Amino acid sequence: MSALSLRAHLDNAVEIAKAIEAANAAASRALSMVRSQLADALDVIHDLKSQIVTKDNMIAELQELRAREGR
Repeated sequence: MSALSLRAHLDNAVEIAKAIEAANAAASRALSMVRSQLADALDVIHDLKSQIVTKDNMIAELQELRAREGR
């Protein structure tokens, strides 16, 4: 294999490495965005759970009041 051919292979390898690096950086940014969105979704789920617990507690209190009133 000639020096020119080896140089061409080396240049190709460098370009492939650069492309892999760029793809890795893009994947890392995408993963970061997904993590952020999942964290936001988890916050919403916790808020909804809290609202459900509050609603359930209010229903239980109303049922207790009705029971005291003889309904």
